[in-house]
Amino acid sequence: MTWLVRFGDPTWQQQLQQWVRDFKFHATLKPRLDREEEKWHAAQPQPPQPTITHEPDGSMRITAPWVNDDPTT
Repeated sequence: MTWLVRFGDPTWQQQLQQWVRDFKFHATLKPRLDREEEKWHAAQPQPPQPTITHEPDGSMRITAPWVNDDPTT
């Protein structure tokens, strides 16, 4: 990066302010992107979970909602 500022030029203050804004933007970009990525992941639907049922004889049955047990379809 080349620092060319002419202090007699009235726009040197505007250039300095723009450089400060650019620096702040790039310094805060990664944390902002990380927060947005976390919000996106939190908004995604969760995969279906298996269901555990306890049978009257004391055994357990685990069924997966993504598996179709009906052989006719």
